[in-house]
Amino acid sequence: YLPNATAFKNYVNHEKWGNFVIKCPIDSTNTFTIHVDQPGTLAYRILETAEQWSNVFELTITGTLNNEDMAYFSYMKYLQKLDLSGANISNIGGCMGLSCLSEIILPSTVTSIDEYAFYMCQSLTEIDMSNITTIKKDAFCESGLTSVYLPKATTVGNYAFQRCTKLTDVTLPVATTIGDYAFFDCYNLFYLTMPLVTTIGDYAFSYSYYMSWKIKELDLSNVTSLGKRAFGDSGTSYEYDEEGNMTLEKVILSDKLEILPYECFAGCKALKEMGGIYFDTDMEVTKDISNRGYKFNKISSLKRHIYLSLLFTYLIPFMTWVLARNRTGKQRTCLLRLLCL
Repeated sequence: YLPNATAFKNYVNHEKWGNFVIKCPIDSTNTFTIHVDQPGTLAYRILETAEQWSNVFELTITGTLNNEDMAYFSYMKYLQKLDLSGANISNIGGCMGLSCLSEIILPSTVTSIDEYAFYMCQSLTEIDMSNITTIKKDAFCESGLTSVYLPKATTVGNYAFQRCTKLTDVTLPVATTIGDYAFFDCYNLFYLTMPLVTTIGDYAFSYSYYMSWKIKELDLSNVTSLGKRAFGDSGTSYEYDEEGNMTLEKVILSDKLEILPYECFAGCKALKEMGGIYFDTDMEVTKDISNRGYKFNKISSLKRHIYLSLLFTYLIPFMTWVLARNRTGKQRTCLLRLLCL
């Protein structure tokens, strides 16, 4: 793929590319069907049939494959369609960097997406994952997916969908664990459904700028472990949506959540209520109360920690100044040491 003028300008000015154009050859004759009798022989069968890896644009595979076979998928740099519906496999991987791949058909036996399986597959906008139970690390990182629906998946690995910039909606009806950076920098994410999630990793949804345009109330009532900056800067740049409505205003937290981590909701400017506590809209409270992280037995005691924070930040220094202003020498020194204890 080659950057167009706009993308190249963004690269020069902002140290990363914006839009780019993927150039994939079109030739209907470069379509092959291969049957693999013995696992580990796919490479030989392809070269027997197609002669060169770059000649394969569309490929249908039947028979039994192993991980060694799937590692050769990435050799076919112009591969646009991969049909594995007749293959005997339980996991899928090996497609890393296939920028032309726009369609893949999986058999119903596949339940796991391997690490880096579709890493940087930027033309892949959709994939049927109705039988997938596990998404491993970096599985779809920087891919072109626009929607994620995982009806059976219980775990989403670290970095699994990081920087999927075209991703607009995520539905995880039975998922319980979201890994670190799982949806980091998915800045077009509008809709999020994850009713059973109990663990959300560090930076999991950080920099999902537009998410809070559609989500005014975030229900985390089942979450017992929340990572640092998990929702940090989700809505930082915008306090109102395109219709003039306020963005994320309320977060429902679980009574079992024991730690509010570092800057978990920092930058969510419109947030007014969290864990049953109301804040002033002009107060950077989301940063103030989670700068260092606070530990508490119940969410209701969060208010006590806010008060303690204000007490040690403002009230005690003021009292120290008032009480010490009219004292001199040893009296002032003793008083200051006592308050510092």
